[in-house]
Amino acid sequence: MNIFKNVLKITMVVTSLFLFSCEKEQNEPNSSSLTDEFKKVETAYKEGDYKIETTSGVNDSKVVTQASNEYKEKVQQILSKYSKQTTYLKNASDYVVYIVGVIKNLNGTCGPYTEYAIFMDCEDSGHNSRAYNWVGASNVDGNGNVTLRICMVNQDYFNNTTSDYAVLKLSTSNWQSSAWNGPNRIVAKIDNEDSGNANITTINGVPIEPYNDPEGNFSFDTTLGFYKYPGLAYGQAFPSLGIGYGVFGQIGPVANRGRIHLDDEDSNNKNSLYTQLYNKSTYSLEPQTRVYSVTGIIDQGTNTELYMSKVMEN
Repeated sequence: MNIFKNVLKITMVVTSLFLFSCEKEQNEPNSSSLTDEFKKVETAYKEGDYKIETTSGVNDSKVVTQASNEYKEKVQQILSKYSKQTTYLKNASDYVVYIVGVIKNLNGTCGPYTEYAIFMDCEDSGHNSRAYNWVGASNVDGNGNVTLRICMVNQDYFNNTTSDYAVLKLSTSNWQSSAWNGPNRIVAKIDNEDSGNANITTINGVPIEPYNDPEGNFSFDTTLGFYKYPGLAYGQAFPSLGIGYGVFGQIGPVANRGRIHLDDEDSNNKNSLYTQLYNKSTYSLEPQTRVYSVTGIIDQGTNTELYMSKVMEN
């Protein structure tokens, strides 16, 4: 029986004293149990389709491999439970854990957390995607395609700091704050390559079917949802997660800052960028507003610029 069913059973039968003593342990995902779930699944791969992309007249083959449908279904079930249905205990009361993504550190690991990789097939013709300075373990390959490497963590760790920053929204459920300073929302649709699109997402290296959510869709095109925390003069420090990581924004020394330029689809480009401001009076979000830039976090026209900063060492 997996960790999530155990937690749900525990919430029904244990006493208040037991809840209090187990609070810390149950607030954190059990990575070993999650790993055990993966080990139970058949790891039989077969070769998928090949997409040939040309760089300077040289054909480079990119192998797109897929696990069996049964395997992908099982992994998707695990991801679904981990990211949007898991219930943990906090202060002797139940609440739903919302999952966000931070940028995996270069030469680092996600440690006890799950790694989520988003591969974006960018424009093929005269591709011009580039990575500049610190982008963590994310990268641009020789064909101009972009991979974001993300560690999935509990959103409850995060709050306003002294700088504007954003984390990736990875839960299909919408988190609402009852605090005076709740996060704003950013939704960016990125129009990826139309011809022979090879977008793929993986969890701990295993290809999965991406979830379909208006603020997080990683299929033929990519929609990135963000929680943006405005900087405050009395803001807190970034949380220590036991791993090195980065966030979206321009924070700290220049050496810790970077950006990825995504060369998006040239033909009939459908990029779009929206923000939703958090209303401090009603503790709710205002209607979406179309924008072309969220300063220091993302710029978008017919191409997309993502800004990143390392905020914690390994």
